[in-house]
Amino acid sequence: MNLVSIIIPAYNYGRYLTDAIQAIQSQTYANWECLVIDDGSTDDTATIVARLENADRRVRYIFQDNSGQAAARNLGLKNANGTFIQFLDADDLLEPYKLETQVRLFIDNPQLDIVYGSVRYFTNESPHINFYNRWDKASMEWMPMLSGEGSEIVEAFARYNILELGSALFRKQALPAQFSFDSLLVGVEDYDFCFRLAIAGCHFYYHDAPGTKCLMRHHSESYSKSRLIMYRKELLLRRKISTILSESPYKDLNLVNLHAYNERLKKLQDLSIDMLRKGDKMQLDPATLKWHFSVADWGQRCYYFPRIIKAAIYNMRNKRH
Repeated sequence: MNLVSIIIPAYNYGRYLTDAIQAIQSQTYANWECLVIDDGSTDDTATIVARLENADRRVRYIFQDNSGQAAARNLGLKNANGTFIQFLDADDLLEPYKLETQVRLFIDNPQLDIVYGSVRYFTNESPHINFYNRWDKASMEWMPMLSGEGSEIVEAFARYNILELGSALFRKQALPAQFSFDSLLVGVEDYDFCFRLAIAGCHFYYHDAPGTKCLMRHHSESYSKSRLIMYRKELLLRRKISTILSESPYKDLNLVNLHAYNERLKKLQDLSIDMLRKGDKMQLDPATLKWHFSVADWGQRCYYFPRIIKAAIYNMRNKRH
């Protein structure tokens, strides 16, 4: 049987690790190793993993000084012995047939490099209620469910991220030499990772079947603040995507990436304006305004700055009343 290496980066998420690893132990595919990469946690992560490791020798604990999730995943890749790689966040779960089903697809289809399936999201408050989209709890699948390689897959990634990292199983041999996550792209390093694999010519295959989903925990923090941060990170990533496309056979797809950049920037600007109208003064912080200026062209600046000033005036008038 082919060994599957499951890489779990963990930072102060000890309270979730038992559930995550129990979900792995419930897999119908038993030939796996689970590498928990402790990213300098200060909670009881080490104690919890030690207990799990003693009970099941397939679990391995590796410590690193706090360096971020990307670095933790990279350390996991260096220590992985498996033919296939499964990434799993410390607070997420896998349905029981995921590994068996996806490994079988690889065995039956040796041309495949990445097999991915569907995801569902849940919250701590309602763990048994699964929804399709982490942001608006939509009732429809957001993934485009694409399979293939080359221009179609690259174009799809130039538009948006087509998968969640935990939904995929990767053939380790398909990863280019020294391939790793970019530690500078905190929060969108998984998107960058898969986009670069598409550029490298990897064959993606979508397959959804009962019991094979990745279940992702959505933490009920500030909705607007979380989305604002993700929009900013995506703009940074899209600048990198532009450079990669310009140096690849797919340079014509830069127009697709530029359109996505402009669309995301406008959503960020509108969200920022709305947050200020609701009283978030951080939107008027000089560093924040300077950042907005730096990522926009003159047309986009002319759209944003008069509106943010108008929102500030609106906020001041509301305070007087």
